[in-house]
Amino acid sequence: QIAPWLIATARRYSLLVPLAVCVPMSSMLAMLVTVAGCYYLWSTGPNKIPGVIFPAVSEMGVATPERYLYQVGFAVCGAILSLGILLWEELVGPEILKSASASPLTAQLKPGVVVQMSGDT
Repeated sequence: QIAPWLIATARRYSLLVPLAVCVPMSSMLAMLVTVAGCYYLWSTGPNKIPGVIFPAVSEMGVATPERYLYQVGFAVCGAILSLGILLWEELVGPEILKSASASPLTAQLKPGVVVQMSGDT
């Protein structure tokens, strides 16, 4: 219920497009901060594996000190990304419907049409 309110408020103040740009970037930033924090906790903690410089991302969410940051960080990242998808649906959805009504897909695709792909192999 927060997303519709946020979308309506952003639309009222003409901030929907900037918000739709900043939200995915915030999700990426949340992911980078989460991975960096987990890496720091892993590299300075007792779970560091000798000889391993940078573990797999999933490996950093196994042990106790970094597991909580891993879980909360990626949950926040997913929530922000979901909000971004809702914003893009609000922005792009009407444009897709408008272009679909202008040139129906049935006029472009007919039964028996052959699709040919070309390029370097």
